[in-house]
Amino acid sequence: MTPETVAVLYPTARAKARDVPIAPRLDDLNGKVLGLLWNTKPNGDILLRRIQERLAERFKLSNTVWRQKPGAAMSAGNIIKEFSETVDAVINALGD
Repeated sequence: MTPETVAVLYPTARAKARDVPIAPRLDDLNGKVLGLLWNTKPNGDILLRRIQERLAERFKLSNTVWRQKPGAAMSAGNIIKEFSETVDAVINALGD
C-alpha cells in the first residue's frame, strides 16, 4: 500500500441460519425433573426460587436441578448438555 491508499475492511459474515425443531411440550410436570438455570444477574435467582415454589405447589416434581452460569456473558454450553441428558424441562432466568 502506498501512503495515499486506505484499506477498508468489511468485517461481517453471512448469517448461518438453520432450522431447529421446537421441543415437544410436556402435558404436565408431575414426576418430571425440572432444570433451573440462572445466569448470575441480580434477582434472577429470586425469580427462579419463586417459580420453583409455585410449580411445587401445583405439580409433584421428581427433582429440581439448579445450575448457575459462571458469569452472565459466559457460555452455558456444558450446562445445556447436562440438562439435555438429565432433565425433562428447563427454565432459564435472566434478571436485572
